[in-house]
Amino acid sequence: MITLTYIDLAQSPAARRAALRETYGFECACAGCASKPSLSAAEAETAEAEAAAEAAALERHTAAVLKAIDAGEWEAARDQATAGCALASRLYPPSSPALGLHWLRLAKLQVGVRVRVRVRVTAGVRLGFG
Repeated sequence: MITLTYIDLAQSPAARRAALRETYGFECACAGCASKPSLSAAEAETAEAEAAAEAAALERHTAAVLKAIDAGEWEAARDQATAGCALASRLYPPSSPALGLHWLRLAKLQVGVRVRVRVRVTAGVRLGFG
């Protein structure tokens, strides 16, 4: 079976269903969007609220990462990206390109922070002994 992602999978199931209905005119019946018959109405509502809160938290982390990058605050960007990857790993399927992009950004920040720290230490040594 081949599946196509039309929307952001980090959204809550209700938000995904609404977006697909409004934008593309169909009801998704995949396992991720389908309501769980074993849940009561109250449990389903709680699960929906938790999924929406996690999606919002991921958006906040992503915005904080980009803001820190723009400000040159690399350690802060790395820390936010680390937290964002943990959230994204819970929200996206393992093979999701969106999840891969979160991990790629974190990897680049980790390498960049190490290089910048090494350059600062080296520059400090040169200045201290020069």
